[in-house]
Amino acid sequence: MWNPIRRRRERREAHLLEREAFRAAKRLAREDLLVLGEDVAGLALPAEASREVREHHRFALEGYDRARGMLDAADSTDDVDRLDEALQLARWELAAVRALEAGEPLPPRRGPCFFNPQHGPAVARLDWAPPHGSSRRVEVCRGCELRVETGADPAHREVRVGDRYVPWWQAPSAAHFTSMPLAESVEHGPLVTAALTEARIHASLAGISITVRG
Repeated sequence: MWNPIRRRRERREAHLLEREAFRAAKRLAREDLLVLGEDVAGLALPAEASREVREHHRFALEGYDRARGMLDAADSTDDVDRLDEALQLARWELAAVRALEAGEPLPPRRGPCFFNPQHGPAVARLDWAPPHGSSRRVEVCRGCELRVETGADPAHREVRVGDRYVPWWQAPSAAHFTSMPLAESVEHGPLVTAALTEARIHASLAGISITVRG
């Protein structure tokens, strides 16, 4: 039965969740941008670097500058999604520089590492199962691929659950929350997806009472 009061409450909750997700996404984007900046600054080209290598390095620098400007102007999760795409492209350009300098072919144009986009573009697809979970097919960077193959724990992106941090993919079960609606049902990139997970957790732990802070 249609209930206008309940419908208005749900719309308000969805809007508050969207803004909470945006703030979390912007914070994660700032962290990603910092890591990218450090990677760019730490990649010194030798004097004999080829023109192709220098071009990819220039594109990485330009991508970093573009992403930094996008972060300042971002005002929605859609803006952060576009920023995420710019970060992914800049990371690929850096991976291209490293590959060419090592005498290797250009890396494939894949999405970011499943465990943490800061690792750069994925280079392989493998079967992985979380503790007490079912196996899934994920795309991973070279470092995480080696860690999984040797039985080590990959370096995960973490989100806040109450007063602690957990891998982003583990957060739903750690918080025991029920999925909550967004203003619209849309597909997001990995950065905003992690932020949405964190925002839903905060809303659940707060009893769906979200305090909006600037």
